[in-house]
Amino acid sequence: MKNYVLTTIKSLEYNGFSAKYFVSGADASDWLAEQVPEGQEVSFGGSVTLRQIKLEEKLAARNIKLNNHWQPGLSEAEREISVRKPFSGLVYFSSANAITKQGEIVNVDGNGNRVAATIFGPKQVYIVVGENKICDDIAAAFKRIETIAAPKNATRLNKHTPCVEAGHCCNCNSPERICNAYAILKRPTSAVKTTVVIIGEELGY
Repeated sequence: MKNYVLTTIKSLEYNGFSAKYFVSGADASDWLAEQVPEGQEVSFGGSVTLRQIKLEEKLAARNIKLNNHWQPGLSEAEREISVRKPFSGLVYFSSANAITKQGEIVNVDGNGNRVAATIFGPKQVYIVVGENKICDDIAAAFKRIETIAAPKNATRLNKHTPCVEAGHCCNCNSPERICNAYAILKRPTSAVKTTVVIIGEELGY
């Protein structure tokens, strides 16, 4: 384990988060799938990282119900119901745009559903990140969002925003802007048990 990863894990634990490290995404997804009782329903935030480690497939193999608002084929009404389900659910899986070495979790969201569900609603939240998302501090985390996470996610989502062309945040007023709600978790909230899983690979945006 790299020194900066160890520093981050110690900081997360000092701040009251649970923290786990896995060398590979496969090992992480195996462990995560085992944390959920068979037959239970879980929800997901939109996350490239979770897709890359194939967590959905691991959970489905254990007969766990998946509530995923970005699965193909949902109507707008079905997607709306799916987006709101995590707030009355038990387990929520998400990623983060950045984790600081001081043990802070930094996220930005377009609709706010993902950042909201990491703060209140579910009883257990798992935040899964590759070690590439570890930043020196909050300023570096915001820079990462503005130059990596936001432009790449806007491109992935086929948004017509200035950052897609420029490759960096332009603080736009576009109706398709995806950077509307910012959240910094310095400590887990009293209503949610939060576990941060760091993987020794480059994953997500």
